[in-house]
Amino acid sequence: MSAKRFTFDTTVGKREAEVRVTYSVTPPVAATHWQPAEGAEVEILSIRQNGKAVFLSQDEEDVLLEEARDRALQDWEDDKAAEADWRYQEYRDRILMDQWERGQ
Repeated sequence: MSAKRFTFDTTVGKREAEVRVTYSVTPPVAATHWQPAEGAEVEILSIRQNGKAVFLSQDEEDVLLEEARDRALQDWEDDKAAEADWRYQEYRDRILMDQWERGQ
């Protein structure tokens, strides 16, 4: 999955601010009867405000990491659904093109 972003309101210094968080997630692998589930690990790549890096306390970063984890699996599912839709459209277009070419 490519990097994902979200905005989040937090305190920077003594002021409320909106920061842009960029994160990535490793592909999740479902558990099997011989292997536990793995992957779906979230990593925050950057935290920025107005394009500049922001450094937050550990507690604030933990809150952002939790938010990224909450979003990550839904983002992963959305990406999978979008890819499935794209593959279906490509398949459908190929069939329609084949039918059109046979009709010529």
